[in-house]
Amino acid sequence: MLGADEKSQYQALDRTQPSLPIVPGRCGTMTHDYKRDGTTTLFAAIEMAHGRAISTCMPRHRNQGWIRFPALIDAETPPELDLRLIVDDLSTHKHPTLRRWLKRHPRFHMHFTPTSSSWLNAIERFFRDLTDRRLWRGAFRTVQQIIQAIDGYIAAHSTNPRPFVWTRTAEEILQGQLGHNVVEPNSPAALQRKVLEVLHRPSLLARGEHAGCASRRTFEEHIGGVVGVHEQEARGAGSPSGPHLSSVSLGRNGAGPCTG
Repeated sequence: MLGADEKSQYQALDRTQPSLPIVPGRCGTMTHDYKRDGTTTLFAAIEMAHGRAISTCMPRHRNQGWIRFPALIDAETPPELDLRLIVDDLSTHKHPTLRRWLKRHPRFHMHFTPTSSSWLNAIERFFRDLTDRRLWRGAFRTVQQIIQAIDGYIAAHSTNPRPFVWTRTAEEILQGQLGHNVVEPNSPAALQRKVLEVLHRPSLLARGEHAGCASRRTFEEHIGGVVGVHEQEARGAGSPSGPHLSSVSLGRNGAGPCTG
């Protein structure tokens, strides 16, 4: 199982003045202005069990680039294994050309995070670490320099990989988002909590399934039942019902987080 995504617009930025290091009594410095020297797009996937990363950089963010990336994953993974890719529900990940490619490569199985919930994917945390630890204070005069920096970081990471592990429960995550306020039982936030609890059951990644459901339809029916019960409870308690209760979306055109 791999968390996969693309990160567009990595900019090769060169500062107008050299940055100064930290010394006693003075913070490190970095000029506010810079020169742009081009951009690159990073396509990356991280193994959920071991943390090893597979990546490539391409000049532009297009459908053709994403279609080439699964072919790279196919070449760099043992051929006897089934591959489950966790991605967001961006239209690029559902392009007809990609669907035809997947039919020719049946060991690939796509799983989509809910709309506006790409933060659930571990690859997003990997992108953040790459930016904070290697690129944030860097100066790159050419696109090739920033590509070398990205490749060097990922190569170093893969020599001693460590997987990302959830350390907070769904309750703790939602409480943090809401500023540690109490979640009312029949509020939209309570619905988010119920769906998030289903998505984050401990055995989810280990089984490569969604809440024990063998197919997209049964998973969507399970989540739909959670939403339906929540709305009934809200109406019974006199809480307003309406579009805001659907704040947790299962995806565009009813497509859920998993396919089967």
